[in-house]
Amino acid sequence: MVSVTRNPRVPKSPNPPIPKSGSQIADFFGKYLCPVTLLSSGGLYYYGEFSKFLSTFYPDKTMKHYLKDVHPGFYSDIGRNARDLLFEDFPVCNKISLSKDLFSLRLIHLNDVLSASSNDICVGEGDVQWIFKSVANNLTVRTNSTFAFKSIVNQVAFGLLPGLSFVSEFDTANANSGKLEVQLNQDYVSCKASIGGLFHDTNVGFSSVIGTKNFSLGVDLLFQTNNLNVTRFDAAFAYTTEEKRTTSIALNGVGQVLVGSYHQVVDTDTSIAAQMSYPFLNRHPVLTIGVEHRLDSHLWLKARADSTGKLNTIIQWHSLKVLGEVRPAHMPRIGLGIALSF
Repeated sequence: MVSVTRNPRVPKSPNPPIPKSGSQIADFFGKYLCPVTLLSSGGLYYYGEFSKFLSTFYPDKTMKHYLKDVHPGFYSDIGRNARDLLFEDFPVCNKISLSKDLFSLRLIHLNDVLSASSNDICVGEGDVQWIFKSVANNLTVRTNSTFAFKSIVNQVAFGLLPGLSFVSEFDTANANSGKLEVQLNQDYVSCKASIGGLFHDTNVGFSSVIGTKNFSLGVDLLFQTNNLNVTRFDAAFAYTTEEKRTTSIALNGVGQVLVGSYHQVVDTDTSIAAQMSYPFLNRHPVLTIGVEHRLDSHLWLKARADSTGKLNTIIQWHSLKVLGEVRPAHMPRIGLGIALSF
């Protein structure tokens, strides 16, 4: 009788035994749980190190500062504080203004006191504003038989799309002033789309800004429809620190001029600003620095100087304002202003 040898059955891998004694628990941990524990701890370690690395660039406190103040404003708001301090109110002229509520009158003499002559131009203008529900209107009438009108309609979508506004304006003194514009201002984005020069040289404009009040990036475009040319292509960004230090960089003039500005609020009474403009064509940069300081509740000083040697100052005491300008190889200029409110 022939005997047949059969292959023995291969036993299945037993399930991990359930530890009962102390030695069995130690063996169980070393055999089954130790590799998993080492793998998990290694992953957590490298994850923590990677988080520390990112936190050096994007700390939570800084990100909260950049994201807490919504509504970045429109493109013209990027670097506005520095521009206002360095260039607003400095043109030397003589001006008398009277204002009461929504009505104002101005008489402007387009020359300084020292160079006044009988041929100087004087322009008078009056403004009246009125608001009807969600529509704000402004009418300006001038003594040279010109006038300007601007109307802003807020909440065009009746609350369905918050921040949507419609603007229409024209000025008879400028043939290219007719303009229709749609504005949208949301939490982290804003944009404008416009059609200008409705009566002559029609153009189409678009600008947009993303970010917040503390960090924003924007572009501004203007397209001429008569010759199909892009006459404006600007880009800028700005950021503001917790110490109210604002830095902005802009590329203007279809990439021909690089402008960098800085503005800082030193305290409640003092602000400083600086701007460097570098045109790539002639490569002659111009540096402008300025300071604004309030000595008390009635006396206010403002001054600026640039690398061309021009110096401007403004001294305001109550309603009286004195403007001065000194330029190389030119006579000094002095202007006076009186602003009264009723």
